[in-house]
Amino acid sequence: SVAIPTLNLSRAGSSITLSWEQNIPGWILENSTDIGSNDAWDPVPGVVNNSVTLDITGVPKNFFRLRKNP
Repeated sequence: SVAIPTLNLSRAGSSITLSWEQNIPGWILENSTDIGSNDAWDPVPGVVNNSVTLDITGVPKNFFRLRKNP
C-alpha cells in the first residue's frame, strides 16, 4: 500500500509554507494557476525535506497538489 501524505499550508505575513510528512518520500509538489487543465501543473522549485516557503506578494491565484513520483 502507498502512504498518502497530507499537504499542510501555513501563512506568516506575505509568505506561505507548504509541507508534508518527511517520512513519506516520493511525492512532487506542483502548482498551477489553472486548476482545470491537466497540462498546466509545474514542479515547485526549492522544496527541501518535503517543505518550501514561498513569497506570495503580488502572486495571482495559485493551486497546489502533491503528485506521486513514478
